[in-house]
Amino acid sequence: MPVTDSPSAASQRLPSARQSASMPATLADRLGQRLHISPNTLLIVTAAAIGLGAALANYAFYWLIQGAHRLFFHVIAADVLGAVTPRGQHFQLSEGRAWLIALLPGLGVVLLYFLARVFPGEVYGYGMPRFLERVNLKDARLPARNIVIKMLSAAITVGSGGSVGKEGPVVQIGGTMGSVASGLLGMSTERTRLLVASGAAAAIAAAFDAPIAGVLFAIEIILIGAFELQVFTMLIVAAASSVALTRGLLNVPSVFGEVPVLDFPAGWQLMLYLGLGVLLGLAAWLYNTLFHRIGRLWKALPLNQHLKPFLGASLVGLLGVFVFGVFGDGAEWIARLFAASSDDLPAILDEMWVPGDMGGHYLLMGLGLVALALFKMLATATTLGSGGAGGVFGPALFIGAALGTAFGLAMMSLFPGAVQDFRPFTLVGMCAFLSASTHAPLTSIFLMFEVTNRADSVLPVLFASVLGTALSHKMNRESIDTLELAERRVDMHLGKEERILVITPVAEVMRTRVERVNIKEPLRQLVARVLDSRHTHFPVVDDEGHLRGIVGLSDIRSVLAQPEALDFLIALDVAATDVVFVQTDDNLRTAMSKLNFRGFSEIPVVDADGKLAGMLAQIDVINAYNKKILQAKL
Repeated sequence: MPVTDSPSAASQRLPSARQSASMPATLADRLGQRLHISPNTLLIVTAAAIGLGAALANYAFYWLIQGAHRLFFHVIAADVLGAVTPRGQHFQLSEGRAWLIALLPGLGVVLLYFLARVFPGEVYGYGMPRFLERVNLKDARLPARNIVIKMLSAAITVGSGGSVGKEGPVVQIGGTMGSVASGLLGMSTERTRLLVASGAAAAIAAAFDAPIAGVLFAIEIILIGAFELQVFTMLIVAAASSVALTRGLLNVPSVFGEVPVLDFPAGWQLMLYLGLGVLLGLAAWLYNTLFHRIGRLWKALPLNQHLKPFLGASLVGLLGVFVFGVFGDGAEWIARLFAASSDDLPAILDEMWVPGDMGGHYLLMGLGLVALALFKMLATATTLGSGGAGGVFGPALFIGAALGTAFGLAMMSLFPGAVQDFRPFTLVGMCAFLSASTHAPLTSIFLMFEVTNRADSVLPVLFASVLGTALSHKMNRESIDTLELAERRVDMHLGKEERILVITPVAEVMRTRVERVNIKEPLRQLVARVLDSRHTHFPVVDDEGHLRGIVGLSDIRSVLAQPEALDFLIALDVAATDVVFVQTDDNLRTAMSKLNFRGFSEIPVVDADGKLAGMLAQIDVINAYNKKILQAKL
């Protein structure tokens, strides 16, 4: 009698089964039992804790950037080099020594070099596409060192004048906190992904003092539009706890500073924002295109990986000598535009860069702002394309604010009686350009609402954001964050079910115990093996194990019609050599497409050297898929 049918064997196994059932496998299970809460409740509590952690990280990151800015601009540029002269909270280039300001971004890259030596391959470049790929198409596991790397590298780059934003790094910092928390608790990949999104939502909420915008950012950009009620609840809890701590104890100022009370239009003047939407949609397409094409040029340069960021930073530094407004993330200039009147603009533009005295000529000042936006696009693409560390969120806000201000000045010139303030266009332009470049209109619309606390601000930004995003999407389906992935044929627009097939490698599912056939095996011996086997396909390999063909039952049946051939043919003579196979590092979606293409029930799997690694059956893929679906729900 088989052992599996033995009562004594069954009785021996039952106690251990009870023990395994009573012993939680993970820290999350033990916490749930001790606190008497359900797994979903524990998930929400964890999201709240991550929100608090993201608020503290945003606080530390803010002061790191302030410290780096003070080091590079106040100490090095002003006190040591004499390249700038402080004017209150702002700077003015010094006559005769202004060219020395070009050294600052390069000095920042020198510090990045030492950081890159400690963390090779993890410091340089725009990290958001890799972050999105890891979260959505892989295991969403992020190393804790990311927190330190992103904080230091982005603070150095922004503080030394690099044209990058700090919001992208802070999103990755918050997301890493969610991943680390999930790893400590032993949660599944799907729950890890949700906690990463919670950390990202909390980080954006703390940075902008905008909890709803943080939630929608996580849904539209991090989760690529995926929406479930449980996900929404977690994101709300994380963002709310983050903003509560930031407002109550940390007192970190919003990115924009104080936004004045503005009068937003109604009636026919709303139609003007449709024109702004068209302008911003075209500008966003140009920005995204320039960003990735310049990035490809830098990758193609046959230079040392440490030399490229220094060269790019030096070019941005030289540009900054003539166009001071390209330095940094632009948040300071945005705040000054919000607080300015049309009479203040010439002085502000003179500090940023405008050739000649433009006085009160609205159209000329508008053209100067358009030129400034183009220079900012080039500076951002050069900084990040060459290997500088940071994000694109901040520069996108600055570019949108500059273009919105330019459009507002044009409308003041064309309709002097109806349009008397450019600042509503500045705010709408900022949010709508962000929407058009990231393809995240809801984030931008609610960011506008939370920044202004005015319901009448929603219609203008809705008109401009929706039209601008639609136009940008029409010209290129991919956003600034997903275009690089699309060029590598990584599809980020997958549903949950298809994503499971993409993130599961063939090596995880294939059978490694395979009845393989040597190419020299006599046919009579092969027929005997096939008749005694329960398998239907037999891979044929050479003496080194390389796949050379495959033999199926249909091949054997055709040979049995000629019995005299059994004594002088070998396996290779009857094998099909035009073999459809997959590699161990392929994913299950690739495998299923090959299985379904010719109606195979199973196909061979080879390693990188072409040696047989196993066999993959269609039923194995289905079983693995069902198992992953169950794990995602647990």
